[in-house]
Amino acid sequence: MQGLHVTALDYSDRAIAEVLRRAASWAVAANVTALRHDLRKPLPFSTESFDAVYSHMALCMDFSEADLAGIFSEIRRVLKSGGLNVYTVRSTRDADYGLGRHVGENIYEVDGYAIHFFDRNMVERFAREDRLIAVEEISEGEKQLLWVATRTKR
Repeated sequence: MQGLHVTALDYSDRAIAEVLRRAASWAVAANVTALRHDLRKPLPFSTESFDAVYSHMALCMDFSEADLAGIFSEIRRVLKSGGLNVYTVRSTRDADYGLGRHVGENIYEVDGYAIHFFDRNMVERFAREDRLIAVEEISEGEKQLLWVATRTKR
């Protein structure tokens, strides 16, 4: 991890503890910061302070589209010009889409978890201010279908 510093955010204290435990076990603790944070609140970082922001399915939690617009705005704020935002979210073509209790918008409670599913138009809509480099639908496991979106801040 030469020259690379990772800042991890999670809502769960247990997840933060696990990130720090693993960083220590891999001897990279000096390069890892982990903070508890609710993504519905402004990100606790200066404007244009990151080269890249990555999230794996964090954005498909029980967030309304208004919440998501705020989160994407905050990601854009903390990214440097030309910075990358790479994220994965569950697709509306996923096997779980439409199952369970409908919570609102494209959100369904499945096995006790509220999941916000994205269609391609939604991925593109949230990238309006940026340059969408790639959108790919991939499978993860036997039934999860995810969008992987890569965009760069203009």
